[in-house]
Amino acid sequence: MVQLLSGFCLVFEITVIVLLKVVLSYRWVVFLGYII
Repeated sequence: MVQLLSGFCLVFEITVIVLLKVVLSYRWVVFLGYII
């Protein structure tokens, strides 16, 4: 049960990090496109 919970937390952390990177890169693309 504890292993399952820690595994779920790990997957959740990775998902959050990936989503943050995607959102940040998307904002950068929009920002650069706005400048150019």
